[in-house]
Amino acid sequence: RRETALALGKVRDPSAVNPLIQQFQKDKIAEVKNACIVALGEIGDVSAVDALMRILQNKPKNENTADEFSRRSAARSIGQIAQIIQTGKTKILTPQNFLPDNKKLIEKPKYPKLTETFPIFRLAIGVLIQTLQNPRESQDAKREAAFALGALGDKSAIPVLQANLNNEDYYLAEISKEALKKISAFPDWKRNKIA
Repeated sequence: RRETALALGKVRDPSAVNPLIQQFQKDKIAEVKNACIVALGEIGDVSAVDALMRILQNKPKNENTADEFSRRSAARSIGQIAQIIQTGKTKILTPQNFLPDNKKLIEKPKYPKLTETFPIFRLAIGVLIQTLQNPRESQDAKREAAFALGALGDKSAIPVLQANLNNEDYYLAEISKEALKKISAFPDWKRNKIA
């Protein structure tokens, strides 16, 4: 079941979204559930965002690595869906790299107003901001939430991303910096001052 879920993600057929969500909801095995979450991100279909948000809306469980992985994967998958819609690229590196800013490639988004074109992403922004601000959340989930906020490109995420530019977690700080650069690539937000 795990391998089938992962294979469905590689095939990227949107008709697999509902079966993957159903499998995630009914399966008892954490590895299968997590494979479904990962596959939903790789498919890149916006219809999966609601189910992924519900995972993040549950409170994080202390020291539960399966729960941590599910939450991290849900945040990453939301960002991956936005990235696929905006650029067509499925590969994600977070952070992209540690090169100087002028060497980082930030692609122009296909949809300058993503949250207007796909309103479910407006709800996702609030969930991702809460994930990033939650002190009980794992660092991995916070990193992926910062990545996703950058992929969504909405200016409402600027304050929380700026607050993490000097985070003691160097990876989270770098991902937040990259996310702010992505937001600045959206035409409507170019006038915002990004630190």
